Amino acid sequence: MDVSETGHRVLVVDDTPNNLRVLVEHLDCAGIEALTAHDGESALALLRHEVPDLVLLDVVMPKVK
Repeated sequence: MDVSETGHRVLVVDDTPNNLRVLVEHLDCAGIEALTAHDGESALALLRHEVPDLVLLDVVMPKVK
């Protein structure tokens, strides 16, 4: 499947690079576009311009105000 074949977009937020990689690979295989952020601050900045269908969020992260 091509990325975004389903038309769905997911924002994955995690400060652990390996977690991001694994989730993005699974979403890609399912034809789902994955947006990523490495901390809460960058996730909030991204959400000002993008509207994903779902946010997968690590609950313990740096830079969350």
